[in-house]
Amino acid sequence: MRRWDPPAPDGESAEAEWGLQPDLIDDLATFTQQARLDLDLLRFDTPQRLSPAVADLYRRWYADRDAPTNRLLVESFLLLDPWLALRTGSVSYWAVFGSEMFRAGLESYLEATDRYDEIRVLLFNHGTESIGLADAEDWQRTAARARKIGILTGTDAAAYPSDFASVVRSHRELSKVRKRYPLPMPLDADDAAAILNAHDEIIWHPTK
Repeated sequence: MRRWDPPAPDGESAEAEWGLQPDLIDDLATFTQQARLDLDLLRFDTPQRLSPAVADLYRRWYADRDAPTNRLLVESFLLLDPWLALRTGSVSYWAVFGSEMFRAGLESYLEATDRYDEIRVLLFNHGTESIGLADAEDWQRTAARARKIGILTGTDAAAYPSDFASVVRSHRELSKVRKRYPLPMPLDADDAAAILNAHDEIIWHPTK
């Protein structure tokens, strides 16, 4: 089932990944001014919009330390492993959820960037065949765009979206990926701003 006729919404209940209360910015501005710190705001319209930009940021970060840039880790919802992403030298791309819309966003990113040798997808299992959900086979086809390795890491495709053990299994399988790398030096804020600002949908806004 790909669509339904829902009732009209009767309110708005935004989640944290959609932004923050404007009053909090005023509080942050007051605090940083008192503490003599800089406050920069990153503005974008949807959570997924940041994912291609962050992937580009990782690729540049790795390239600057002469590390390979051909391994992609696709994370979804709360299924994240930032430590192992760095230790395995993986470029990080966050898919908000397992729906077709976010898989299509990943496809668009892969069309626009240099091809990856390896693509691993950490596919979050939320327990129900919900409307608009992309099948495990769909995600596997996207992962298969890699030159060498394209897999769902830690997910039993036959049990998706109810493979709850994947929360543990994905970390275990990711920890087996060969070639560990030392953690990179911290990113320079100005370099990061330049890379992110190269994406028209994102604005890095210093409030100095």
